[in-house]
This record gives sequence, structure tokens and C-alpha cells, in this order.
Amino acid sequence: MVVDDKKLVIAAAALARGNSASWQQFVIALKEYARGKAHSCVMSSADEVQLSQGKAQQCAQLTSLFEDAVKTADRIEKGSKQER
Repeated sequence: MVVDDKKLVIAAAALARGNSASWQQFVIALKEYARGKAHSCVMSSADEVQLSQGKAQQCAQLTSLFEDAVKTADRIEKGSKQER
């Protein structure tokens, strides 16, 4: 995980913990969106492929980050407590 991701992970975990059903619906919608971006990348013309690939990669990274947000935040928070 990139250091800059830490705040995003913790914020996402707070949302997931606050309303699990809504969070799961969001993650499912994001997965569908990411699949669409991956498909767009495959179907892109040569002059569009780099931009499409970047969008697809970012969607995949965000999907992974959000899917694992609670587990990752737990590890971050556990590490912070051990440092004290």
C-alpha cells in the first residue's frame, strides 16, 4: 500500500463499518464500472489505448483498495496502537 492510500483506506473502512449494506452495493457498482473500463481498454483504438489503460488500471486499484479497506484499516490501526 502506498503511504498516500492510508487516509483513503481509513475513511473507506469507516464508511464500510457505518453502513455495511450500502458499502457492499457501492463496491459491487464499482466492480461493474471497472469491468466496463477494462472492456473499453480492450476495444480502444491505438490512439486511445494509453488513456483507456490508465483508467482501467486506476479502477482496478481503487476496487482492490475498497474491497480490502476494513482489513487493511484494521492492520493500520493495530500497527498504530503497537507504536504507542
